[in-house]
Amino acid sequence: MNELLNTIFGLDGLGFGSEGARFSFAWELPAYAWALLLLGAAGLAWWCYWRIAGPVRARVGLGVVRGFLLALVLVLAAGPQLTRTNERVEKDWIAVLVDRSASLGVADAPGGQTRDDQLRAALAASGEAWDELAADRNVLWLGFDAGVYDIDPQSLAEAAGPSTRVDVALDRVLARLAAEPISSIVLLSDGRSVSEPSRGVVRALRAQRVPVLALPLGSAEPVGDWTVERADAPAAAFLDDVVPVRVRLERRGSAGSARVELVDRATGLVLDTQPAPEPEIGATTTELTLTHRAADAGDSDWIVRVVPDGRDLIPSNNERSMSIELIDRPLRIAYFDGYPRWEQRYVKNLLLREASIESASLLLATDRAYLQEGAITISALPRSPEEWADFDVVVIGDVGPDVFSQQQLESLRDHIAVRGAGLLWIAGSGATPGAWAGTPLADLLPFTNAAGVGPILSEVVMTRQPASERLGLLALDDSAAGGWPDRLTDPASGFSLLRYAQQIDADTVKPASDVLAAFARADGSATPAVLLMRFGAGKVVYVATDETWRWRYALGEVLQERFWLPLLRHLGRASATRAGRAFELTVSPREATPGRPVRVSLELLDQALIDSAPSRVSVRVRSGGRDAGTLELAPEPGEGSVFAATWTAPEAGRYDLEATGLGIAPGVSLRVRPDDDELRTPDADHAMLAALAEQTGGRILTVTDLSRLPEIAPNRERRTEAPPDVATLWDTLAALIAVLSLVAIEWVGRRLIKLL
Repeated sequence: MNELLNTIFGLDGLGFGSEGARFSFAWELPAYAWALLLLGAAGLAWWCYWRIAGPVRARVGLGVVRGFLLALVLVLAAGPQLTRTNERVEKDWIAVLVDRSASLGVADAPGGQTRDDQLRAALAASGEAWDELAADRNVLWLGFDAGVYDIDPQSLAEAAGPSTRVDVALDRVLARLAAEPISSIVLLSDGRSVSEPSRGVVRALRAQRVPVLALPLGSAEPVGDWTVERADAPAAAFLDDVVPVRVRLERRGSAGSARVELVDRATGLVLDTQPAPEPEIGATTTELTLTHRAADAGDSDWIVRVVPDGRDLIPSNNERSMSIELIDRPLRIAYFDGYPRWEQRYVKNLLLREASIESASLLLATDRAYLQEGAITISALPRSPEEWADFDVVVIGDVGPDVFSQQQLESLRDHIAVRGAGLLWIAGSGATPGAWAGTPLADLLPFTNAAGVGPILSEVVMTRQPASERLGLLALDDSAAGGWPDRLTDPASGFSLLRYAQQIDADTVKPASDVLAAFARADGSATPAVLLMRFGAGKVVYVATDETWRWRYALGEVLQERFWLPLLRHLGRASATRAGRAFELTVSPREATPGRPVRVSLELLDQALIDSAPSRVSVRVRSGGRDAGTLELAPEPGEGSVFAATWTAPEAGRYDLEATGLGIAPGVSLRVRPDDDELRTPDADHAMLAALAEQTGGRILTVTDLSRLPEIAPNRERRTEAPPDVATLWDTLAALIAVLSLVAIEWVGRRLIKLL
């Protein structure tokens, strides 16, 4: 039927039966108007024929024909036509911003997974929802860190961007989809951004009614981080030596308590463990010393690791490894004293009894006569560094320098400074230290007023100082950490009182010296008792008393062994490795940003270097294997052993700083991070995401909500109408034929009944 009508009216394209086609009039009239017009047409037709003479049937028929003609004319005058509405539906856009910054590698998501793993799992679980959205809407997938770029959600690259700028990502979305209908922005991020969304971006989102639907990644609660920043151990040690490992820890954020372990890499055994000490108020770093008594010879790989009691933000920075050579030979010691005093007797017997030590003990007189005991026999006093090389440590008691020749003393000095041997001074009331002033070994005394040192005119007790704890020395009690027995600091115990001790003015202690122990007097004052000094490649210890033998009244030989043997082994280590740290180079802070000055300081730890009085120290800076300049350090005012300068890194990267011309010592590395490096504060920032969602009329999503995203995301599709398609019927040939046909029928009818 429709095809017949289309043929009659000559319609091609838009016609009867076409999809969306609707019959209408160019001039629409209400129904009552049509009723009046049709009644009027019928009335006019009836009026035209009711008074005419003729057969009734003929007049009725002609009236009906005229009525149809008038009705047809009215219909054609109204402009009959076929119309089809042209409506265009513009799909809205859902922009998905996927965080691809390095902070997504932090493993603080549920189940211990990384934030990136959490993100990938959420996308996989909501796959059907994304397919549904892609069918009905436009979905724009964008990755972002410091910039914004297109991504394929099916093949996400590693999250490695150095920083995140959420404000830039939101602004780029608005610019890219300008004039497009935007349903919402789905933000998949941990919220950690170097800059929060600006007011301008938020106002633009609100003005365009674009809500932010945010899925927070990572932990809502801040997770602290422990870092093993540094772990130092001697390069070599003797068997049965208590090896100290100095550890520097950094605690950031809300990190709780932790323990620190020293682990043998080969066996997995925990060699020592201690609780991590609390940093001081306002500080983030703390230090402690782990110790282990070496029992197996050979090269050993040790690991220092911090084990947090709770969650840790970046587990990869919880370990430091080191190698140490454990030497399977006795420590060789030469002990020279002037007369058989109590201290000499017990120290000599201690050396003879200790299986890990081979010693030669000699009592020297000014006439060059001497008595000797020990496993090593000395036929003549050494005269050259090569002859002194048989000994790792030389002990000088209360003996005068005149028993040695000038050459012997100079060669002993070289043996310590160049070969790294150790020198132990044991004070006495006779020659040491006063008689040694002005000799080649005077520089090896850790104080400057050797001739003026005299006895303390009262009984004293000895107390341990922090420097010895740092080095793992003077650990005399039975605790696991090794401390100082309370009875040794209590004068009431009797045996703790030392009746001969030397008064060393603290102002005369050389800059390169550490005070390991102090004498405490009844009036509360204290003076140095045990001093440690670096000299060249070797080390020197001075003990300002010869009465530690009194401690034997407490526990027999135990306290003396714990006092003397670790000191001797500590002195002998440098000789075993033929190396020593002559200085310490530090930078503060250890992490910086381009353009921010850092302080580079160098402390001379070697008294020989301090005595040489350098006017400046050069530090070479390297980056990526290339020279990045030379820094000149000047002496700090009033500090002859400390040199410092400020330096500014031109760009981000790793810089290695090495002092030149001062001998072998480790350099220091400085990491310069970009200003926007988010890993300086890697905790997730869910509060920022919540605030952004609230300000834009959005909401915080869960993983379950992602599967319901087609329902949650508002429908902002845009419908627009174009001019409709029109096919007119009043001006067609069929309409003309219909009118002419009715006119012809009426004319013929009138002729037949003789009305014309």
